[in-house]
Amino acid sequence: MKDLNEWIEQGHKMAENRQNRIQRAKSWKFDTVATHGLYDLNQAIEYNNGSIMEPVYMSPAQAYVNSAEMEAAMSYQMPTWGYSRIANPSTFFLEETMALLETYGSDIQASALATSSGMSAIRTATDPFLCNDERFPDKNIVVSAKVYGGTFQQFWVRRSQEEGVEVRWVTDPMDLSDWSSKIDAGTRFLYGEFPSNPSLAVFDIEKVAQLAHDSEVPLIVDSTCASPALTRPIVHGADIVVQSASKVLAASGSSIIGVITARKDLVSKVGSEDMRTAFCYLGQIMAI
Repeated sequence: MKDLNEWIEQGHKMAENRQNRIQRAKSWKFDTVATHGLYDLNQAIEYNNGSIMEPVYMSPAQAYVNSAEMEAAMSYQMPTWGYSRIANPSTFFLEETMALLETYGSDIQASALATSSGMSAIRTATDPFLCNDERFPDKNIVVSAKVYGGTFQQFWVRRSQEEGVEVRWVTDPMDLSDWSSKIDAGTRFLYGEFPSNPSLAVFDIEKVAQLAHDSEVPLIVDSTCASPALTRPIVHGADIVVQSASKVLAASGSSIIGVITARKDLVSKVGSEDMRTAFCYLGQIMAI
């Protein structure tokens, strides 16, 4: 039986192997990544009885060889999924594929996190930046007014009316001065849709990202209507992309799911260094 140190060493090798696979996948064509992500012949044979399709895991928890392996896993010292509330192999297949697709054609490293819906993705992606921080004035967010109705409600009703977060609406997202005039020391993030649902409004992602970064805040972009096949905001400077995968990504009508994808070392004047380094992995155990 392996002891704790041996399991930790194996965990390091597993993580290194995954990073090597990610780098290899960076050279693949977009359609290849979209078809199977990092799921390959070795994973199919070693873990899934040769299945050429990524399996769906119904189990809520994972068994371990001994207590030493569990200790290494539960202390985040080796890749594992452990418990479905924390991570799950089924969603991890999607997450690693989305991270590759959203950064396709670049050397940018990113992580992704699947959520229960697009609205959940927006809520989860924005919550960490609205933490209390006495170093800064009262918090506000700068948001394009050309957004999906549910998104408008989440920001205006939930954030503003119920939580007291000031929402500063950009009425013309193509007007850079409209964005810049609303940013100040209390701003926590900038948010826009590209293109918007349903009006198909756009904005200059690269220039708005620069405005955000000049003020040490992230740019969050909802790219649901484009998908990474048409638009990859992270490649143009955005820090986080949210998707309602229920729509274009899942061909509409077959599922309800959201996805957050965040670049490594994103810009934020609030939050921990761990949050900025690997936003989607914070508090989540990496699956095998």
